[in-house]
Amino acid sequence: MTKISLGQRISKYLVATGIWKPQITMVKTSQLFYQPRFQWRPSLLLLLVGLGLAIVSDIVIKSALESRNLTANSTTTTAQLSFNNPLLDEKLAQYQLRCLQHGVPDVLIVGSSRALRGVNPQVLRRSLIDRGYSQSNIYNFGINGATAQVVDLILRQLLTPKQLPKLVLWADGARAFNSGRIDRTYDTIALSDRYRKLALMSGIKNSTSSLFQVQSSFQNTYQSIDTAIDKQLEQVSPAYHHRDRIKTWLQARVPALMEIADSSNSIFSIDSATSINEREIDFDGFLPLELKFDPATYYQKYTKVTGDSDGDYANFQLLGSQDRALRQTIEHLATHKIPLVFVNVPLSDIYLDKFRRQHETSFKQYMQQLMDSHQITFVDMDGFLNKQYDRFSDPSHLNQFGAKEVSRYLAQMETIPWQILRSKPIIKN
Repeated sequence: MTKISLGQRISKYLVATGIWKPQITMVKTSQLFYQPRFQWRPSLLLLLVGLGLAIVSDIVIKSALESRNLTANSTTTTAQLSFNNPLLDEKLAQYQLRCLQHGVPDVLIVGSSRALRGVNPQVLRRSLIDRGYSQSNIYNFGINGATAQVVDLILRQLLTPKQLPKLVLWADGARAFNSGRIDRTYDTIALSDRYRKLALMSGIKNSTSSLFQVQSSFQNTYQSIDTAIDKQLEQVSPAYHHRDRIKTWLQARVPALMEIADSSNSIFSIDSATSINEREIDFDGFLPLELKFDPATYYQKYTKVTGDSDGDYANFQLLGSQDRALRQTIEHLATHKIPLVFVNVPLSDIYLDKFRRQHETSFKQYMQQLMDSHQITFVDMDGFLNKQYDRFSDPSHLNQFGAKEVSRYLAQMETIPWQILRSKPIIKN
């Protein structure tokens, strides 16, 4: 057996790491074989130059960050884990800041994109003032694609009891309660690093997400490796702590990077006909859209999706994970003596074909039973604005004009316990 020298062993190891590149030559012996001869000087030189540049650039970046005061206090420098849902991340941060600066909202609007675009806190606030109530703090926590599981997550797990409002207004419809379809929005959140950390801290056991169960062991293994690498980089790199701020700083100065980031992180494909920009969401969490739905032109550009081909209604069933989430929410809010009002947000009559109508009817009966047992207040707006297409941005979402009318209507509803809000003091002459 040919003895391998120490130099050959080192060379073999460096080839395996990719640092050295072997030059293959043919040597004639009794048998033909390939013997590697190493061109180590150019590779080693490039390695040394690369290391030098990395160290210098790391120091320069750290210095630049400090000179631009990008190293803020500990509340902002700590890299925030994500829920894999940029809008949820943003709204949770906005809500927490709002609670600190202006107090906990009196009314919290929750639900999917139908809530996000369908109830205007500012209009609702003004309408309540007209009815004799004092200035109310109202926030719209609508999240695109939010199901009952997502709303339950927000109210029971993300908000503390002290951050809960006086009244919860849940604005949505049947498709958010379909337990028969895959809940991609919730599953994506449940697989996020931030959710996993939350679950670890609070002892949450997720038994509803099949994706969570299947990928759990892989995610744990990957995370442990990733964390170990992060710790090593953190020790050797002065700028590593500020990697997220570096990305933000670069994006603000390089438009192309911003476009790429926006396209890769976008969750605003609510409807194939509507492109939503998160910067349009106002301080109250509401998304005002001027776009008006015109069936004559809309279906020239977009294919009409019937109910039996709509994934949101696939395998429609009300009993299951979404029903459990709703009942958990009801119980949680009841514990804190917070009324829950569910608003069945208007849909256009074009959208409500025979197939969807059948499931909407079942859903309304389901909600009516909950109301009859005094668990919720149910406001059925089915038929409201359903033929006024200029009040919609697409067949199933209101625009800002429709949201204005819905908000005014809700403020006038006597069945909603608005009395929990403070009334204006009566001034005596």
